[in-house]
Amino acid sequence: MIKPLRKYHFILWRGLAIVLPLMFVLSIVFRPTSIEKQNDTEDFSWKINAASDSVWIVSVSVKNPLQYPSCLVYAESETQKVLLGQLEGVGDYSFRLPFQEGRIQFFDAIHQKEITKFLINE
Repeated sequence: MIKPLRKYHFILWRGLAIVLPLMFVLSIVFRPTSIEKQNDTEDFSWKINAASDSVWIVSVSVKNPLQYPSCLVYAESETQKVLLGQLEGVGDYSFRLPFQEGRIQFFDAIHQKEITKFLINE
């Protein structure tokens, strides 16, 4: 290594030795907290997490193969209904909630029927 680069190399590694542990500690301190809002059915389980004061995330776990050809997930408040996404099969899905009050609805779009629903602020 040439002499001018030794100084920058030394500074870079010393900086990383301080910054990386600090970032690790801060990520543990500010990690999302889980709220005790969860529910289970035979086919679905869901849990609402507060990532921060203004961001909430609903996690949906599909346990069994879906019996519905198209399962859409909606968030509803008193004034609006927002499509969050679609469940396509067995697995875990996460959707960001646009508001903190209302309900989540699983809807079969082909047969135009509600599969299940639950309140966000139970």
